Amino acid sequence: MHLGLSTEEETLNRQQQVEEALLSPTRSIDISAQAVPDTICVALLDRDTEMRHLVSHNTPLFNTLRSHLFQDWPRFENTLYVPRSQLDDIEWMARISKTLQPVPSLLQQFRDLVGYVPPTPTLEEQEEEKGKDYFYNVKQQYHDEFDHVDITRIRALPDKLKDFPTHYPQFFINCQNCLLKKTQGKEDEYQVFTKTLFSSSNTLPDDVWEMRIYNQLDSYPDLLAQFKEIVQYETDQQL
Repeated sequence: MHLGLSTEEETLNRQQQVEEALLSPTRSIDISAQAVPDTICVALLDRDTEMRHLVSHNTPLFNTLRSHLFQDWPRFENTLYVPRSQLDDIEWMARISKTLQPVPSLLQQFRDLVGYVPPTPTLEEQEEEKGKDYFYNVKQQYHDEFDHVDITRIRALPDKLKDFPTHYPQFFINCQNCLLKKTQGKEDEYQVFTKTLFSSSNTLPDDVWEMRIYNQLDSYPDLLAQFKEIVQYETDQQL
């Protein structure tokens, strides 16, 4: 009885071992699939061979990359020399770009060196990008809609302000989700925010109160827009 691996299983195992020696993939890859047609987006005809020449003739750049990547350098180097038939240009550049993303200057030098030209997006990708732009524009319009709300006017209605947690619980849940991640001294940002929000005009003048509220929510435009919308409704301000 033959207990050894089949030829197909051995091939898959070898492919798996090769894949593990490279940088992490940026998309799901079926290692049993046939190689996809080459998608050329770098100016290297024989990519793996020409990369070896580029590395040997650009020592300063690759020494810097080696120092920066440290333990990831072997996988990065393996990825540099992987044949195009095994990893198309788009995925090859995507893996390298992901790894060098924290050092954009080195990434740009690498792209210039290999003559990288971004591939033309497909119709589906263009539509997806349009959808993202539309979503961003809708959010931006929502934020801009409440730009002129005077948030200090709610302080003239302390009873209404006091009831905010009861009437608008979701806003405070959103605040907790964002602000509890950070601390200021011994207090978390959520405690600092609520202390500021409910402080009286006697202890904190309007201009100081307004400045602190903006400072605390400026990093969270959605929260700030929600807060302004609530204040606008409660104080009957015209937009």
